[in-house]
Amino acid sequence: MNKMFVCLSVLAVALAAGGCRGGASAQQKQDLSHMNARQRDEAGREAAANLRRTELKEDADTKVADIRYRASDDTFVYTLILKKIASPKVLDTARRRKLDAMLHKEGRKEICRSRNMRDLMVHGRYSVEYRVLARNGRALSSPIHISARDC
Repeated sequence: MNKMFVCLSVLAVALAAGGCRGGASAQQKQDLSHMNARQRDEAGREAAANLRRTELKEDADTKVADIRYRASDDTFVYTLILKKIASPKVLDTARRRKLDAMLHKEGRKEICRSRNMRDLMVHGRYSVEYRVLARNGRALSSPIHISARDC
């Protein structure tokens, strides 16, 4: 399951490319926190477009179907498909609840592990949401919304 949270870097890609392996510098943090809503939306749309070009990938277990930016709440929305589960109906209620809890826990853990992501969520006021679907396109769990409060 950890494989599906590999593509977590939203704007962290830009920070890492700029040589910021240890997180954002004080100046970058200040720049992020001083961005207004329009600037955040513009940067978010640009980052989502870049991520769609580079991060839409597929492996044996998962497929990243879409990455988009939702401007209403500054959220990057990832749509993930778990290929090994044909339909949510194959899971009974207890197993679905367990899967839902595990997806939420692993998603938060992987996002919060990255210092760049934490800096972007805290100072840039961005968040990430995962929509996990079965192979037939139906939701397997509730959307996993991760914000700075979760880290």
